[in-house]
Amino acid sequence: MQIFHSIEIFLMTLSLLEIVVYIIIFSIGACFVLLALLVFKYKTLSILSFILGIVIILLIPFAMRYFMQERLYKIETSISKDTVLRYVNTYYLDANVTNVGMADISYCEVGVHILRSSSTKFGAYKGKVLDFFRPLAVFKDRFNMDLKVGKSENISLQLNNFKYRDFPREVYIQCHGVNLKDQLKEIKERVKGL
Repeated sequence: MQIFHSIEIFLMTLSLLEIVVYIIIFSIGACFVLLALLVFKYKTLSILSFILGIVIILLIPFAMRYFMQERLYKIETSISKDTVLRYVNTYYLDANVTNVGMADISYCEVGVHILRSSSTKFGAYKGKVLDFFRPLAVFKDRFNMDLKVGKSENISLQLNNFKYRDFPREVYIQCHGVNLKDQLKEIKERVKGL
């Protein structure tokens, strides 16, 4: 279930330009697969074309995610506070986000994944596999911002009634540009204004 949610979030963070690039690359891969079917008489050319087409189609999501997270919307984070407060069950996160990518950032998503604590050797491996697919608990929040290239902004997250005081946790901060949902809303407002 967590994997499908991650795929949905990935698709909703794409901009219109990124979707067009995705479709173009997918079409190139599909052309290689169709070429393999057309030149079926020539075994070597057919097999090479088919394998190249399938590899292109399968690698698109990974290449797009790498390009988006490591090039276009790359960030540097410095977490100054990541703790559960002492006398109340409140989790507090304070982080500084710097945009070192190539494009402006319109929002950041902060995720806190609560992991399973395991003491036995078999339990530790089982816990890691389970945490990869579905952590014990996931807390997410979205921070809208207008973060230009080279600028920094502070993010503060507070989760009240936090029940996972003694559990290990991982903090994820991912930033994105304008997504498809925001672009469609902007186009709708422009058309309404005409």
